[in-house]
Amino acid sequence: MARSTGSGAPVTAYARLGTYALLAKLSPAERAESMHPGVRDLLRSRSGPAELADTLRAYLDEAGDARRTAARLHIHRSTLYNRLHRVEELTGLSLSRGEDRLTAHLTLKIAELDRPV
Repeated sequence: MARSTGSGAPVTAYARLGTYALLAKLSPAERAESMHPGVRDLLRSRSGPAELADTLRAYLDEAGDARRTAARLHIHRSTLYNRLHRVEELTGLSLSRGEDRLTAHLTLKIAELDRPV
């Protein structure tokens, strides 16, 4: 859990787990079942380049701020918009909808939690 939070510490206080505290209560099978299939495929690079998942993660982690996301990824904003449009095409999600952003972000968090150490 501590690794998933990005704290860099081998142990993290339960209160600092945030979303991971909720996700940890689910079994690995329940987490896998909860993942959005389009985002899961994107993570597995079945639906496009691996950079699309990284772009989606950065965009969501930056609260949808295109300027900050582009700077974080060292790309032009038009490149960012093109990648996000491709993510929407491949996943069937609309990043302009809060519910879809939450679904995508939770799927990415589940994937981080379940990735091997």
